Amino acid sequence: MTDTSAQTTRIAIIGGGLTGLISAALLQREWTTQRNHPLRITVFEKSRGVGRMATRYRKPQTSSKQEWQWAMGVQSFSAKSDAFKAFIAPFIDANILAPWQSRIAHIKEAQTKTVDSISANIRTETPEHPRYISSPKMTSWGRAIADSLTHTEIQFKTRIAPLTDSILDNQGATPRTKLYDEEGSSVGVFDWFICTAPNVQAAELFADTSFTAKDKILIPSMQACYTLMLGWQDKAHLPSCLQENMRQWSVLSLADGILDKVFIEHDKPEHGHLLPSVTIHADNAWSEVHVDDDQESVHTHLLKAAQQVLGWTSNTAPNHIDLHRWRYAATTGERLNDVPLIDKNKRWLVTGDWCGAGSIEACYQMAAASITAVISAS
Repeated sequence: MTDTSAQTTRIAIIGGGLTGLISAALLQREWTTQRNHPLRITVFEKSRGVGRMATRYRKPQTSSKQEWQWAMGVQSFSAKSDAFKAFIAPFIDANILAPWQSRIAHIKEAQTKTVDSISANIRTETPEHPRYISSPKMTSWGRAIADSLTHTEIQFKTRIAPLTDSILDNQGATPRTKLYDEEGSSVGVFDWFICTAPNVQAAELFADTSFTAKDKILIPSMQACYTLMLGWQDKAHLPSCLQENMRQWSVLSLADGILDKVFIEHDKPEHGHLLPSVTIHADNAWSEVHVDDDQESVHTHLLKAAQQVLGWTSNTAPNHIDLHRWRYAATTGERLNDVPLIDKNKRWLVTGDWCGAGSIEACYQMAAASITAVISAS
């Protein structure tokens, strides 16, 4: 029998977020049409799940079969390029992605006035650029992409140790990278190493190497975001500004305060079965300043601001309150001109939505550019 293991191209992808998953999906699609030897991809993900669009849900302590549900990360995304539209089309056909025509209200001076006392400017999303959500939960799309991968293994709860030049094996025709987890155990030898982690984490991975693009990794800045999640037992006890017959919005965009946006979760498509659920994203700049503060203090500040905006009383206060901190949530400042960051001699590549606009479509764009670079250099 012929040993095909040496002929198999093995690629490691760090990060099971959307950039990593889409990279694997595009790689297996393009590889099978342009190469005639086997491919094996291993995605290393430090958490227990995949996809950047996270969902949190809770059931009340009562015997109710209903639950609260919050899209605690990215709320929705748009698709503008033809290539990205083509990529998401099968997931729309499968009802995993659904268009969401949100009603957005823009208000100012949110830190001193309640929604009831502000004349909001209401606008509706235009049909030319609809926004999409994942259904039934925001995690569903990432899981669907992962399920579609036929040449890929995903290793959860695995942190890759920082790289060094000594892990390169240059004995063959091309360099190969020996990877280890944080406990020092070997996790395999790979022909390509693709890092899709946030840039601060990527910089830590390459700090002790001579990676040619190492100095460019931290050019973009990333800011944190706190997410406040509120739940009510029933719609009858919602604050007046959240009552359906008294509001014209499903998304509230705030200004001049520590809060950024308020989302009505039970207003989204196929979400009518949920208990009243509201997600609030804090301002990124404020979150970054307070990212290392005592979480109880952050919780108190955000809850006070939310009560000021939504105007609840003791009779209409939320029954459930939760807080989550996203350490690397938004990309700000200077963008990279040359992406992805690649060292062809080592076959190392760094990419991520933070290289571009920081959007979900940027995940696709960076993944596509990365796979083109890998295939052309292989």
